[in-house]
Amino acid sequence: MQEHPAPPGGASGGRALPGPTQGGSSPQSQLGPQPTTAVPHYVAPVPATAPTNQLAIVSLAAGVACYFILPVIGAVIAVITGHMARGQIRRTGESGNGLALIGLILGYVHLLIGLLIGLFVVLVVLGFLGFFASQH
Repeated sequence: MQEHPAPPGGASGGRALPGPTQGGSSPQSQLGPQPTTAVPHYVAPVPATAPTNQLAIVSLAAGVACYFILPVIGAVIAVITGHMARGQIRRTGESGNGLALIGLILGYVHLLIGLLIGLFVVLVVLGFLGFFASQH
């Protein structure tokens, strides 16, 4: 291997680079020949991803929509399609299990909130009826 001296005022800014020209050998020459990194001549195939289950997408969309557009119907659709999607995903190996699970959670939480609000309204109405009935 032939060493080339640094050009004056070049990349080293006019300073001499350390190496075999300053007495001694460079650390690379002490290690022996360095292996070269070969670039593969082929491109590795990209593994195909499983398609996303369509019912999982519907479940997620209905779970989000039940809070803004379709209060009860959206929650029911999210729960039903979420369960159907998870069953299909187990059988077919499609992706989208997380989407279906989020849709299920959103749907069930919305139904639970609706149930609690309905129960609260019923208790308030019964309280008022009991209050007015006791006044007469």
